Formats: sequence, C-alpha cells, structure tokens
Amino acid sequence: MSNLKKILPFIESDELKELAIKVINKEVQGISLKIIYPFLSAKDLDEVIDMLIEKNDGENLKYAIPFLSKEKVNQVFTAVMDGSITNLEEHYLYPFLGQEKLKEMFHSLVKKASEQSQTEEKEED
Repeated sequence: MSNLKKILPFIESDELKELAIKVINKEVQGISLKIIYPFLSAKDLDEVIDMLIEKNDGENLKYAIPFLSKEKVNQVFTAVMDGSITNLEEHYLYPFLGQEKLKEMFHSLVKKASEQSQTEEKEED
C-alpha cells in the first residue's frame, strides 16, 4: 500500500472516485478510504460521503470529516443525531462544526440537563 499512497496525488479525480466506490462496495480489499480522501475533488468526496451515510458507515466517515465542507459536516452531524449513522460518536464532529451549530447544541444540552434535574427533583418528593 506504500506505493499506492505515493501515486495517489498524481491520479485523476474520476479514477480516485471509482477506487473509493469500489472500496466502499468491497470490490477492492486491502485499501483504506482514509488514504484516498485528501485527493478527491470536493464534488467526488461529497458523493462518497453520501454513499457512506447511506450505508451507515461511521467508521469510514470519521476519517473524512477534516476534508468535508461545513455543509457536509452538518449533514453528517444531522445523520448522527437522527440515528441514521449509529457507529459514529458526535464528539468527533465538534471541531468541524460552525460556531452557530455548537451554540445551538450547547443550549439544547443545557435545557435537557435542566429538565432532567427538575424531573429528578420531582421524583425525590
């Protein structure tokens, strides 16, 4: 795989996308998607990410996050939060979410903690 890593920067985008799809579909073994991500075009990476979301492949999504647009990170985050992706923990996304999304989450968590605290107090009475 060492030689493969060295040649990836010089391969055309459509061939890289085709390889990524083959890896996702398990037609090609022994190649990790994470070595391909940095060399995919933004459009091709978005298509690959959509496939991974559809397949609930949080493990491979985790390594793509640093290369995604904010919009795509938000899409992945939404899929994690609604349960479409079950094997990716939301905290992997925190550094890549926008400030507004983080504030929204923060306020939601504070509200949830407050409601939970009130419920526990009522149960003690």
